[in-house]
Amino acid sequence: MFALFTLGTLLGNGAYLVHLGQTPLIISHRGVDAKNGVQNTIPALRKTAQAKPNYIEIDIQETKDHKFVVMHDENLKQLADLDTSPQELTLAQLTALTVHENGHQAKIPSFDEYLSVAKQYEQKLLVEIKTTKRDSKNMLKNFFDTYKTTLKQNDHELQSLDYKVITSAKKYAPTLNAYYILPYNFIFPQTPANGYTMEKTTLNDSFVTQAKLSFKKVYSWTVNSEEDLKKAAFLDVDGIITDNVTEARWVYHNFNANTSYANRLLDAVILLPE
Repeated sequence: MFALFTLGTLLGNGAYLVHLGQTPLIISHRGVDAKNGVQNTIPALRKTAQAKPNYIEIDIQETKDHKFVVMHDENLKQLADLDTSPQELTLAQLTALTVHENGHQAKIPSFDEYLSVAKQYEQKLLVEIKTTKRDSKNMLKNFFDTYKTTLKQNDHELQSLDYKVITSAKKYAPTLNAYYILPYNFIFPQTPANGYTMEKTTLNDSFVTQAKLSFKKVYSWTVNSEEDLKKAAFLDVDGIITDNVTEARWVYHNFNANTSYANRLLDAVILLPE
């Protein structure tokens, strides 16, 4: 009976059988590895790049003077102890600020500076464009006019929660890979995005299968525990976004090197959703 259950489960997850042992791309969440610096800053980038993630994920926002700064939060209170938004300050004002996190401190970097340092390390980026109601009318056109060539030349990718970013990317820079971020798995969307970044708790094999049938890639976030890392591999996602790059690489190395085929089949039955 158990053998029949196991066989049925595995046949229902054919992608796993085809890609058994395949390691997803490892993507550093906000440019850090195990709290090695302040998120989205240059010192953290330099440290994390040494762990050789496939991509470093960062967040960018528009400034008051229509430039771009590397920053996740819409308010600077938590990191810089300043109750204001990036859109209310100029790039010069923002890059003069010091941010603090996890016992580290660093200056807020401009997007241009971050791109320059990433190039030094030959580090590819997954750039999340964050939009707000305070953005200028031509923010997205300005962004793509300024950066589409650099992004393409260095094999960087884009993602956003804002569907308008995806459609703008396909309008102004159609050859760039752009991923639509989905916090929940309700229904498989029909969009021009190259793929989807989905929060791990509702991602399942059905969504991944539909994505592959539609020639779309799937990234899962934020994948940190050993169990979740293995589950992502069994689901055959294309990449995982993690706070712990070094640990993820260690888990996948040991999993591929030391786990028997039979044990992987058993793990698949335990970890994959029904």
